[in-house]
Amino acid sequence: MAARKKASKKKTTKKKRAKKATSGRAAAKKTTRRKSAARSRKRTAGRKKTTSAARKRMTAPKRKSTKQTAKKKTTKKKVAKKKVAGNKAAKKKTTKKKTVKKKTTRNVAKQAPPKAAVKAVPAPVEEKIAQPSIEEALASLKYKEGHHVVHPKYGLGRVVRLVERTLTLRTVPCLEIHFNHQDMKLTIPVDHVDRSGLRRPISRRDTDGVFKVLRGRATFDAKRRSAKRVADYQKRVRQGDPHSLAEVVRDLSRLSLKKALSYEERKILSEALRILSREVALARGKDPEEVVGEIENIVHR
Repeated sequence: MAARKKASKKKTTKKKRAKKATSGRAAAKKTTRRKSAARSRKRTAGRKKTTSAARKRMTAPKRKSTKQTAKKKTTKKKVAKKKVAGNKAAKKKTTKKKTVKKKTTRNVAKQAPPKAAVKAVPAPVEEKIAQPSIEEALASLKYKEGHHVVHPKYGLGRVVRLVERTLTLRTVPCLEIHFNHQDMKLTIPVDHVDRSGLRRPISRRDTDGVFKVLRGRATFDAKRRSAKRVADYQKRVRQGDPHSLAEVVRDLSRLSLKKALSYEERKILSEALRILSREVALARGKDPEEVVGEIENIVHR
């Protein structure tokens, strides 16, 4: 029994010792934690104080020393004195220049010769250009009433009469031309007859040269773009020359045998054929439809 009691006492003492050791460790940990927290608090407080002091230093205006302010005041006074002296010197120079100018003007006034009297120039008189009357225009005009003429755009026509028309507040003698195939009348001022491209129709001998051109070799390029061909043919038609019209009819007619013509090419072909056939029919005394048939037989062979 005694041995059991001793063993139980030993166990209790061991337990007590273990409890004391664990409690001592926990207390040490708590104290270390408290100390570390206190240190961190002190550090943050010191940082805040330093940052606030630095901010105050940055925001606070800098105080200048008394010596610097005194020096600046003295320099400002010196600069002001120099400016005043410079202004006085400049005023003296300007006064000297004015006196010199006055002296020179007096000398020039003494030496200057007397001015000559200006004569009044009469205003130019506008000469009125005399406009030619109808009789004078008829006498100087190539085309008389009843003559056949060829217009580069409208073809064969006939001069009906010479009339007066008011253009820009003046009366101008004009040619009145009638185109039977289009049932149209055209008036051209006598001054613009040469510019309009108006010409006389070809004679019977000239028709041989036209048919020679129609029988000749075509000079078109089938690979060329139709727009470029159209521009070239339009230029030839506007010239109003019978040989250029014959070339257009020949080239477009033979091109139509190889490929289909565009709308503009067909339009140019019909216009050139109409103008050329009526002019040749007048020269040979034939019907225009017969001449069209002859030209088509020559071109499409």
